[in-house]
Amino acid sequence: ADVIRLGAGLELTRDTAVTLALRVFRALLSGLAPVFLAALVGGIAGNVAQVGFLVSFKAITPNPDRLNPFTGFKNLFQWSKVVDLGKNLLKVVAVGWAAYLALKGHLWEFPSLAGLPPNTLLEFLLLRVAFPILKNVLLVYVAIAILDYAFQRWEFEKKIRMTKQEIKDEYKETEGDPLIRSRIRSLQREMARRRMMAEVPRSDVVITNPTHFAVALRYVPGEMDAPEVTAKGADKVAEKILEVAREHGVPVVEDPPVARALYRQTEPGDRIPVDLFQAVAEILAHVYRLTGKLPGGEERPGG
Repeated sequence: ADVIRLGAGLELTRDTAVTLALRVFRALLSGLAPVFLAALVGGIAGNVAQVGFLVSFKAITPNPDRLNPFTGFKNLFQWSKVVDLGKNLLKVVAVGWAAYLALKGHLWEFPSLAGLPPNTLLEFLLLRVAFPILKNVLLVYVAIAILDYAFQRWEFEKKIRMTKQEIKDEYKETEGDPLIRSRIRSLQREMARRRMMAEVPRSDVVITNPTHFAVALRYVPGEMDAPEVTAKGADKVAEKILEVAREHGVPVVEDPPVARALYRQTEPGDRIPVDLFQAVAEILAHVYRLTGKLPGGEERPGG
């Protein structure tokens, strides 16, 4: 407003035109400086909020590849370049449309501007043309900046989001191939089963359910404080334990409650639980009487 009043009180000459232009420039600069400063601070704050405070000199570091025309031509067809081109075209169209919206209400006045005094013409151009265009352009740029921020955020999250195949590959690298690990576990179970079966012939007795469970026990006085479980199994494994036991003459005793308790409470290599001492001792005593052997497989003297 001060500039307009100043222009209205001046006779427009070469010197006064320069003075008026400088005043107009300073007025525009002082009016727009807070807006530009706010945009600058907002841009920096938004970047810091997204990725933290990061200083990189990569963009200004000399790079011969930037002068390579073949590299530049190839980059033209990158998705990011196509998106940037689209955004720039959108800005041009949006700014043009914003300027048109600011001017369309005054288009009918333009033919009559030629006859206006310079001061009146200046007032018309500033108040009815320049400032409305500037306001609309700023609004358009704010809208574009918001959309661009949303798009950049979406693109960033898309880049860091791993595909299902990438997740599988990473899992394979950190945990190993599931098929290989499954095969290894299968081999480990088979080796453990073979070691367990090798202990059955050295056992003193196999206690059975008789159809579902089988538990082999061994007791060596002086070496063990309680009978030890040498093998156990259910269903097919139990059948295999019984088969090996019969092949090597290991006594088999049917006692479902003791067999179930031993199967559920122990693993091969464990000592039997205290609450089963009495029941197992009676079974072993019965076996030793029938076989004429001492604990540990030794022959009873005179047997």
